[in-house]
Amino acid sequence: MKHTAMYAACFAILAMGYFGGSSVFAQQTDSTTATSSEGLPVLTPQEEQQKSNWRSSSNMVRTRVEQLSAEPQASLPIPILFGVTRSNLTANFGDPRSGGRTHEGLDIMAPRGALIVSPTAAVVLGRGVWAGAGNYVSTANPGGETFVYMHLDQPSALNSGDLLEPGDLIGFVGNTGNAAGGATHLHFEIRKNNVATDPLPRLTQDLALAEKIKFAEKILSRSPDRVSLVRFLVATYGSELGTAKSSAVTLPTDIEQEMQRVANERATGAAAFTNLTFGARSEEVVAMQNFLILQNKGPAAQTLARAGATGYFGAITQNALNEYRGTSPIVTPPWAGSGQATLPASSTSSVPTSNLTIGARSGEVVWLQAFLISANAGPAAQYLARSGATGYFGGITRAALAEYQNRMGIFPAVGYFGPLTRAYLNSL
Repeated sequence: MKHTAMYAACFAILAMGYFGGSSVFAQQTDSTTATSSEGLPVLTPQEEQQKSNWRSSSNMVRTRVEQLSAEPQASLPIPILFGVTRSNLTANFGDPRSGGRTHEGLDIMAPRGALIVSPTAAVVLGRGVWAGAGNYVSTANPGGETFVYMHLDQPSALNSGDLLEPGDLIGFVGNTGNAAGGATHLHFEIRKNNVATDPLPRLTQDLALAEKIKFAEKILSRSPDRVSLVRFLVATYGSELGTAKSSAVTLPTDIEQEMQRVANERATGAAAFTNLTFGARSEEVVAMQNFLILQNKGPAAQTLARAGATGYFGAITQNALNEYRGTSPIVTPPWAGSGQATLPASSTSSVPTSNLTIGARSGEVVWLQAFLISANAGPAAQYLARSGATGYFGGITRAALAEYQNRMGIFPAVGYFGPLTRAYLNSL
């Protein structure tokens, strides 16, 4: 089974509570422990106290799990608080994996540090590190289900038995474990009796902005580094927070102050670049490019980030500067991100003639990946850009293709490259 070792660790606390602790505890004592005339171990006072504490803890966890609703929650909110809606999700449960395995969860693309929250009331079963999952958290949820969150940059400070309310912090998105070196994402599993089911059909709720802000305030109130978390939220989700403010949602005071600080910084930065013109090449252009990349105003800034701070003020830089200033029209390089793109030159010079899906590896996949990166139809394409055109058709490529198909009206938008998508690209 895919995660046998990890699940053994995740459920150890339950095993201790449900299946009797004495034999397990005895196995954990030193082999030189004295024995009674009946051959049973004679524990020291310290060991007796540890045993008592351990039994109390396991009983507490069991009691709290039993108090959860007996019915599973059919409709769930997405377990990432900001920046991800249902339209960003791509089916990848059941995808083939190496060694004959299949993908037993849903990969949700999100930036490093994105807040992962519990979709339901829950009880923490455990957290830890495992080679495949990286940093993970496991929780008991209503209806006898277990939710597992993997590849975390870091988990929240949780302990077995902790009670979670909907919106409580699980941890932060990362790419630990076997996701190292790839795009940051949350691997989210739903299990019952250790059988995994596809989470996607149940992730049907997009939280209201007011509810997101309420959850964020609770997380901030418990954060050991509130200042850094506020800066991350404003830098990463400034647009969403601005929408909340304009919708009369009350924001935490320090978030409003950080938003104002960033606005002032942008005004100063914009004024500093008024003397630079198209075609310039200088260290001042490097500074402007770094500023625009840091501000990350939108897809044009992300296109500039991929090109890098070269010091040359060309169409890509002009595009990002206009985006930053909110001016129009935006200069459009032949491959910049409107969702439409010029067909790229690569090792294959024409639209792929083969049908492409998960597991494919070829020059045609390189061509497709280069095209999707250039089209920049949304966040999945940006994650693909970070990985690069590797020539391997994996989950990231499928997500970017499905995103592009959805934006261009190619249905079904499932991330499969076949006759419909081929015909569309040949028409460009």
